[in-house]
Amino acid sequence: GEELSEAAVSLDIHNLMTDDDMTGGSWVTEAKVQAFLNKKGGLLKSYRDPAAGNRTAADLIVSNARAQNINPIYILARIQTESSLVSSGSSSNIAKATGCGCPDGSGCSAMYKGFGKQIECATKLVRNYLTDLSTKGVTIAGWKVGTSKNTLDPCSVKPANKATAALYTYTPWVGAYGKTCGD
Repeated sequence: GEELSEAAVSLDIHNLMTDDDMTGGSWVTEAKVQAFLNKKGGLLKSYRDPAAGNRTAADLIVSNARAQNINPIYILARIQTESSLVSSGSSSNIAKATGCGCPDGSGCSAMYKGFGKQIECATKLVRNYLTDLSTKGVTIAGWKVGTSKNTLDPCSVKPANKATAALYTYTPWVGAYGKTCGD
């Protein structure tokens, strides 16, 4: 089995990140994202999306994140979680970089195929989830701040904030951290 670090074991499944962390990151520039991608050495360090005017991955990440007031660091984490493209040199997952439009148990929608479309889809979805939480108090999947709901693991999670509710709407799994369920 996989060993979890001490930090991971202490992860609060009810408070995954702050709302400010999800929507912050105004200091994250295209140059900083490019430097990070260069350091990680994966495919995205030199990737240019032919379907998006040959723009770099860093440009697509930062510009789409900025357009939706989403932190580019969150998008980098989403990419790594869903496709490992930040660290992997393989292009096999480029069409489903963020897992957007790729529901569990079925294939990905052709409408969201491609790196640029994946980044745009993910940033817009997360923005819509946050907007729904602000205006309706609930996401399309029924996640609410302060109300318990089961993930697909199943674990009972009571989101402490909008960012956490949005994250579970996007990916309704606790995963390896499920051993903390009930804490």
